[in-house]
Amino acid sequence: MIIHIPHPSAPVRLESLRGKRAFRLLFASGKRLLHPSLVLIVRYRAQPQQTPPYRIAFGVSIRRGSSAVVRNRVRRLLRESLRQYFFEHPADARIFDALILIWRRHPPKPSRLQLKDVYPVVSQMLRQAVRQYEEQMAT
Repeated sequence: MIIHIPHPSAPVRLESLRGKRAFRLLFASGKRLLHPSLVLIVRYRAQPQQTPPYRIAFGVSIRRGSSAVVRNRVRRLLRESLRQYFFEHPADARIFDALILIWRRHPPKPSRLQLKDVYPVVSQMLRQAVRQYEEQMAT
C-alpha cells in the first residue's frame, strides 16, 4: 500500500504582494515585529476564518546579501519557512492577511545558510505575531 504524504508547501498558496498602494497600506497600518535577524510587518484579517491566499513580500537588503545569488537564496529560505509554518499551524495562518519579511543579517557563509537556520527565526516571529493578535482580540 502506498501512502501519499503531501509536501508541506502543498496546501498553502502564497501570492506576491503587489502595487504601491498595497505596500503603502501595509507599512502604514501593519504591526511591526523586530528580531535581530528579521523584521516582520503583518496585517491581520478582519475575520480569521477566511481562507488563503496569503499576500507576501520578502526583502533582503543589498548590504545584507552582497550578490543576487545570496539574496535569492535567503528569499527562497524565507518562503519555504513560511510554507512550513503555515502547514504546521493552519489555525494560526488564517489570521494573517498580508506579510512582509525582511532579512536583516548577512549570513557568515551564504552557501551554508540552510532552512534550519532560517525557520526557527521565522517561526518565533510568527508565534509572536499570533500572541499579539490574541491579546488584541481579548481586549
